[in-house]
Amino acid sequence: MAVQSAQSDVLRQDFMTLLVTQLKNQDPLEPVSQTEFLGQLAQFSTLESMEGMNANFADFLKLQELSQGTSLIGRTVEFGTTLDGNQSGVVSAVHLNEGAVVAEVGDRLVPMNSIIRVQ
Repeated sequence: MAVQSAQSDVLRQDFMTLLVTQLKNQDPLEPVSQTEFLGQLAQFSTLESMEGMNANFADFLKLQELSQGTSLIGRTVEFGTTLDGNQSGVVSAVHLNEGAVVAEVGDRLVPMNSIIRVQ
């Protein structure tokens, strides 16, 4: 989320810089109309709202994935790793690790997309 917040701050700052530059450099005899100016503000507001909705939707998907992962607790899963081939074990917990949902299998943290079979 910190990355999205930083990107949002940069976007907001860029928009304000562009807006101030536009106002400074406009022709005083033919200024930007109020309608055009309000249209630009409305577009920016809509963009910010959509960005917020995307962030909320991403959070919802993580929560849904975490909720689905809890159904694996106590079950034996088979998972593939690039180093050791396929392995299996019992899922003891499911949690978020650095923004990704992982299953705890023994002493390993297994990404949900690495699980290839549930017994």
